[in-house]
Amino acid sequence: MNTLIFKPFIIVLLIANMSALGQTIDYKQKGLDEGESRNFSLAIKYLKQALEDNPDDAEIYFHLGKYSHYIVYDSRPFVEQGNEWSKNEVIKNFEKAIELNPDYKLAYYFLGVEYGVRAFEALKVRDIKQFKSELICGRNSGGYPDWLLEYSRNVLNSCEENAILFLFGDLMINSVSYLQNIERYRTGITAISPFLLERPSYAMLYKKGVPGALIKAPISWTETHIMDMHPYQWRKQIIEIPISDSYMKRYKIPEQNNIMKWELNPDIYTYSLNAGDALLANIIETNKWERPIYFAFGTNGSIYDLNDYFQISGVVNKLLPIKVNNTELIYDLSKTESILLNPSSYNDFSDLAVHNLGYNSEFIPYNYRKLLLDLAQYYYKKGNSEKALSILDKMEKLMPESAHPTSEYLVKEIDKLKDLLNEKQ
Repeated sequence: MNTLIFKPFIIVLLIANMSALGQTIDYKQKGLDEGESRNFSLAIKYLKQALEDNPDDAEIYFHLGKYSHYIVYDSRPFVEQGNEWSKNEVIKNFEKAIELNPDYKLAYYFLGVEYGVRAFEALKVRDIKQFKSELICGRNSGGYPDWLLEYSRNVLNSCEENAILFLFGDLMINSVSYLQNIERYRTGITAISPFLLERPSYAMLYKKGVPGALIKAPISWTETHIMDMHPYQWRKQIIEIPISDSYMKRYKIPEQNNIMKWELNPDIYTYSLNAGDALLANIIETNKWERPIYFAFGTNGSIYDLNDYFQISGVVNKLLPIKVNNTELIYDLSKTESILLNPSSYNDFSDLAVHNLGYNSEFIPYNYRKLLLDLAQYYYKKGNSEKALSILDKMEKLMPESAHPTSEYLVKEIDKLKDLLNEKQ
């Protein structure tokens, strides 16, 4: 009799447990789905509910941190934004994800991002001490590993003194800021994030500069212009920029071509020029070739219709006042080879295998290898097969597959070039 009563009880208990487990998984998935739909407040709510039944799930903590970051910086104004939210809802969740899974690559990446935005929030109010403290925390958290700082040094070393350098993405702007402000490395270069140019508070930072942290950029817009930034009605227009005497001589430009005629197109959907792009154009105009201007790879020159004016210089593009396609000016060979073919440029490349930051870090080894492949192809087309082969050989030695595998696309392209070179031998 007791057995007959006990069995139904067990069945009911199992069903209840399975139901509870299903609910936890459902809340987690609901949170992830809402996060993908950019509904961050609901995503956070569901993930916190999922956490109640599964407190040791690193993935839940990671996405809580990520969406708590996004709700502040990638959504409409968030009234709870502040130091406490950043510490308790963003940083603590990423740290917990890493505690549960020390190999959680993206958690390290987002920690570096969060400390980076905290640093720039401090810079907005000219709090240099806090600015530097946040950058140090970003480094200590694993957000700016050795291989990343090495690449950023190579970026800075690709530029001349007193340069203006446009950078893309959090990895680049944060690591360069760390090098310049903590290691005091190549501090004469003004590093600018085009993404931040469309935000008035940051545009003012770049206009005025911050003594000891940021050299001002050449911006002719007034404070009123900046505070009133908005998308501007625009059709295809030619921006004419007189070329300085020093550039005329350096690049042997004929006198009749003493004006750069830059065709700047609008957004194809809105027929407008967004505020950040308009300010970037103003920087180039106002600079009048007094300071060299560079764009890090990944900063899409096609957005600004500048690709034809880019000279490859090390691991960056230098902006020239004349189109360089199919000319000898396509490369600054001396600078490029001094960076790309120098073994010391890759001392920390193997650190990628240990401190990889996930998909966000893929562009750096890709850039290195693509630049070396392009250089080898350049020499092949010039008839210097021996030089081309030596470059491919250096690529394999300096960047071993064990540290980071070559992408499938580049493997195919490298093999094609090797076949061509072998045919010539």
